[in-house]
Amino acid sequence: MGDLQITVHCDRKVKRQGDLFGIFFEDINHAADGGLYGELVRNRSFEFNAVDRPDYHEMTAWNVVERGDSVTQAHVETRRSLNTENPHYLVLEVMTEGEGGGISNEGYGEGIPVEENKEYLFSCWYQLFGPNTGEMEIHLEDKEGGGILGKAVFLPEAGGWKHFSCKIKAWGTNYGARLTIVTCMPVRIGLDMVSLFPTHTFLDRRNGMRADIAELIRDMKPRFMRFPGGCLAHIGSLDMEDRVSMYRWKKTLGPVEKRPPRRNSWNYNQTLGLGFYEYFQFCEDIGAEPLPVISAGYDPHHLRMAPLSEMQEWVDEALDLIEFANGNPGTKWGAVRAEMGHPESFHLKYLAIGNEEVGDSFFERYEIILKAVKEKYPQIQVMNSASTGSAGSVFDKGWEQARRTRTSFVDEHFYQCPEWFLANVDRYADYAAAPKAFIGEYASKGDTWKNALMEAAFMTGLEKAEGVGLACYAPLLCHVDYKNWHPNLICYDNHRVFGTASYYVQKLFMNYQGETLLYTEEDVINASDTETPDKTAMDFSGKIQFVTERAQVDITDFCYTDCETGVTEKAENFSISREDKKHFCLSAFGSNYQITFKFCRRNGGLAKNLEGTSCFELEFAGKDEENKFTWIFDGWQRLTLINAFVNGHCADLGLYEFESEKNKVHEAKLIVEGNRIRTYIDGVTYCDHICKKPVPGRIYYSAVKESNGTVNVKAVNPETEERLVRITLTTEENVFSDKVKLVVMSGFLLEDRNSFENPMLVSPAEMLCEWDGKAFEYRLAGNSFAIMQFQVKGSSQ
Repeated sequence: MGDLQITVHCDRKVKRQGDLFGIFFEDINHAADGGLYGELVRNRSFEFNAVDRPDYHEMTAWNVVERGDSVTQAHVETRRSLNTENPHYLVLEVMTEGEGGGISNEGYGEGIPVEENKEYLFSCWYQLFGPNTGEMEIHLEDKEGGGILGKAVFLPEAGGWKHFSCKIKAWGTNYGARLTIVTCMPVRIGLDMVSLFPTHTFLDRRNGMRADIAELIRDMKPRFMRFPGGCLAHIGSLDMEDRVSMYRWKKTLGPVEKRPPRRNSWNYNQTLGLGFYEYFQFCEDIGAEPLPVISAGYDPHHLRMAPLSEMQEWVDEALDLIEFANGNPGTKWGAVRAEMGHPESFHLKYLAIGNEEVGDSFFERYEIILKAVKEKYPQIQVMNSASTGSAGSVFDKGWEQARRTRTSFVDEHFYQCPEWFLANVDRYADYAAAPKAFIGEYASKGDTWKNALMEAAFMTGLEKAEGVGLACYAPLLCHVDYKNWHPNLICYDNHRVFGTASYYVQKLFMNYQGETLLYTEEDVINASDTETPDKTAMDFSGKIQFVTERAQVDITDFCYTDCETGVTEKAENFSISREDKKHFCLSAFGSNYQITFKFCRRNGGLAKNLEGTSCFELEFAGKDEENKFTWIFDGWQRLTLINAFVNGHCADLGLYEFESEKNKVHEAKLIVEGNRIRTYIDGVTYCDHICKKPVPGRIYYSAVKESNGTVNVKAVNPETEERLVRITLTTEENVFSDKVKLVVMSGFLLEDRNSFENPMLVSPAEMLCEWDGKAFEYRLAGNSFAIMQFQVKGSSQ
């Protein structure tokens, strides 16, 4: 292992980088309500329901207030409602005078964050039932109700539903506050859409975004934003009037008080206050191309699909969306956009149809929509789905369809162990230029510096690949009190926010993306004569056992054969079930053996709603619970999968279409040989996978050029030893400044992670270094990532 000489040919452009790096927003982990969306009141329109989550009801997050001798009642009604699609409202009745009767809201997480000298915009719709008897007060107060932090007064007027709003300036700070509406006079009043926003939202927009979260996103400078989610976009009923329908963008338009409630597929209520208009507006505000995701009328989780003869509704979902985004105000949907406040086009150029779907049922529906979009809007670049794996027959089918239909992008998703990312830096090196890969969701499983470092190495491969068009880490946001998924890029509670180590890696790649990739050459200098040992061989020795959680499966004729010695071992027939979940067979030695057996599913086993627990698994090469391989039968979307676990983190090696038949005997075979895994069911080949391991001693790098001529060289050293990197730029003399800007992430332990207490523990540092204009030498520390920026004289960054 030696030092590295990198020659950057500044005038040899390989390709344009386009909109390569962006972000993916999905309403998971309360990313919208309680997160990016600035609303501070939880269940503001009294629409929470057990359909959303079993412990939800119309009064979730609301509490009746009775102070002193006050007697107060509150209940929810729908008669004479403000809106038909959002019909629930609160009837508050203060019957006996006292020190104050009313209603109080808990907000999200710890409570409503109130800060001294800041202003908050309160608003509500109300209707008096009976005569007006006096003023009502709006308080910002502590959890116990004893300390008022700010207040306003309003005098309700009779005569149907009316709107009221006011600003409240806080004279104290409390991050666990409550919003309380109280009166000391008898009253019977209806309340709906009770809202509280900070007056300072991102860019001070009404119905806007929480500023600190939005600013972290803006500072990344993403080239695009995918929204409103992945699985969120396609799980649900086909009837758009159902509360549990698939996400329908048209339902998210118009006044917020008229938008219907929705069951979020991550098991909470979704107000849709952050709707498609707000998504498009936010994209414009942060300089990102909008990339909406819509359903193809197919829910793969529950096998619900629109009949092929009734696909016009789903075709219209796509065509009308394009018109909403781009149409002039004289068009039907362009007029809707203009009425909401944006007569100019949002300049939509990307559209994703579907998310992680597999199988012919999706593809035939996708093609109907694709054909209609191409005919009416040929300039729109459309993307299909390649499932949620990095390989396998269902993955291949997505690519085959894209090539056949000339789809612009193929949407790949994978969440893998960090070692997988390092081993697969060159994954896209041989991908064709069209269609291009869209890595719509990816992340290594964890939020440490090690995860971010491996992702940085992988991203240099994305920069250099002709076949990659777009890529975005996922998920973007997480409220730590409502966590559905881990890891995430940005974490927050009700008043604090921090970016993870991966956030800073993503930010640097976006900030220094460049416009064109430059041709580079490398040479190893000062190489050691010591031969580097081969560290790439896989070790498949270890425990072999069968596991189930919810099925009864008979295993017969189990036979293990050591292919080097010819020695065989057999096991007596056995069953696994809910009661007997595991059955150990033996421990294998070496990495060259085969296993054959027969299996018969007697009952249970198919994953509930096509996701979650599999029928059963064959675990092999098991070192311990955190380091093993698994062959999964009837798993996610009723597929058979091969997974590897490294230090507890999973890497999928392939997804394949197979569904067992109840009470039918199937024959299975697993062969491991060196780095190769092959699986067969009933004589049919399913998996044939070559496992990769990182190449030891390698430095990962890329070089790009900005539009003003500035050159950015990124370099990642995932090894523990320091390496000297010498960079030579082939260009005219005296073009570049005599200072090199260095942006470096180094000096961290691999297990270091950011937190509320230490939000910048893993973050970059900047410095300026001199150079002679010919060659720049930099000692790249072990486990580090650095950007070396060579600025053209007279330019500014």
